[in-house]
Amino acid sequence: MAINRKNPLTKGVSGMVGKTFYFREVFGEQQLVNRPKKKTSYSESQLSNQVRMQLASGYARKQMENPEIEKEYAKVVDASRRSAYHVALVDWLTPPTVH
Repeated sequence: MAINRKNPLTKGVSGMVGKTFYFREVFGEQQLVNRPKKKTSYSESQLSNQVRMQLASGYARKQMENPEIEKEYAKVVDASRRSAYHVALVDWLTPPTVH
């Protein structure tokens, strides 16, 4: 992975370059990375995790539609959870603990 900083030729560029690599932007830094290989089949646990993530994403999206709930999630945003949506997603994925 190459990180591109302040290069006027590639500023704002994203997407595939040929069939080998592509530009992407992650947290404000532009990166040049190899194209990932496509997976031909998924295991049973991977399929169940995909369903779990779809449900969590649906929950988080629904929570963000309500401004009052979104403000509550926004209070918990920190460096590891960068948005209220991400906090809601983690909230659905993490079971509650009782002490």
